[in-house]
Amino acid sequence: MVTPKSQIKGVNYNSNGHFGLGFGLEYSHLNEPGQYLENNNGSIMAKDSFIMAVGGYGLNLEMTYYPVLNDHVNIGIMPSYAIGGLLGGLSSSDYYDESSEEYFYQRFQLESEIALGLESIKFLFKYHLSSQLNDYKKVDKTSYYDDSQTYIYDGNINRESLYFGLRLGSLKSYGNYRSDNTFDILYSLSKKRPDNLFDDVINNSGLSSWQVGAGFSWWSQIDLKLQFDVVLNSKQTDFSMSGDDFQNALYRISIIYNNR
Repeated sequence: MVTPKSQIKGVNYNSNGHFGLGFGLEYSHLNEPGQYLENNNGSIMAKDSFIMAVGGYGLNLEMTYYPVLNDHVNIGIMPSYAIGGLLGGLSSSDYYDESSEEYFYQRFQLESEIALGLESIKFLFKYHLSSQLNDYKKVDKTSYYDDSQTYIYDGNINRESLYFGLRLGSLKSYGNYRSDNTFDILYSLSKKRPDNLFDDVINNSGLSSWQVGAGFSWWSQIDLKLQFDVVLNSKQTDFSMSGDDFQNALYRISIIYNNR
């Protein structure tokens, strides 16, 4: 839904703001320290901080609101909610071994942005706060001994993120005030927050201790948005092009229909 436009000195803008709703699908893959339990013929051994690769598909719902949206300034707020995992779980077995895997997650996110510049290119800044609840369990066991390996990850991930980059593409005021194709190319810094997302707002360690990453999104005039984000397992001061930083990263890709 787009409200009527006005004009001031030749600049088209939406005087009452812009509101939109979106829904779509996503795939998320993360690597986090979980718990490993080994049952060796009745003897239980536990090992903490075992890095686990966890991935799942989900449904993403978002709302967009732009109180200011014109050819030179974009200011927006985008809350969203995602839910997913391995729906129904996964299981497999053969003559010797059995395996089962279950995963469920929920994520709440609040995103804000401001873009300033020319009609076709703008400097873009985004700020994210997100909280993701995870419940993952995988069990591998043999069919002829009472032996099993259990992998558990039930940590909650609270994350604060800063994005800096460019918005390429011009806003077209053809009655519906939508763009043709718009591209966002972003460099990101993020850190994990305490259990209470709003504690420790001020961190004196500086941005050098934040994890590096990147974001890319494409919006088409037919209201389709494709978004990709990656957060590497590396701080700014320790970043390298080695495979470990990318192998242990968080990846998320989503495709969303949105009427903004």
